[in-house]
Amino acid sequence: MVFINPSIDLLLIALAIVVFLNLLRAKFQSKELMDKVKEKNKQVKKLMKQKDKHSIKEMGKANKELMELNMQVMRKTMPITMISLVLFIIIFPFIRAEYEGYVFPLPVPLPWIDFQLHSQTNWLGYYFVASLTFSILIGLIKKIVEKLKKGD
Repeated sequence: MVFINPSIDLLLIALAIVVFLNLLRAKFQSKELMDKVKEKNKQVKKLMKQKDKHSIKEMGKANKELMELNMQVMRKTMPITMISLVLFIIIFPFIRAEYEGYVFPLPVPLPWIDFQLHSQTNWLGYYFVASLTFSILIGLIKKIVEKLKKGD
């Protein structure tokens, strides 16, 4: 059942899914933990450039800590992955059934699987382009908000 028109419906579905997954990620992922991983990566890269024995020993210790941090990150992202998978298993058959026969115009011609430019696509391509676009925009908005918060 098409609500508004197929293009707008699919845009709204993609936006809803992207927003939901971003909220889920914000709930389960720890910004502090991700910052620790980033800092530890910087430390390891810095130690890799140095060749003395002390630096090599420190790099081994830092690598071990980095592996432990990465395991914590993986544990925190596993629920997000499982919920996302269930969400897609439930929603995608509905989307396919509703929008399979439609051809969706793309805002700009894009190279597709055959590496030729196309100005239209099927429901899956349109969903992919829409969700990728919304993900990028939401990421940019989050960065802007973080910078504004730091500026206060």
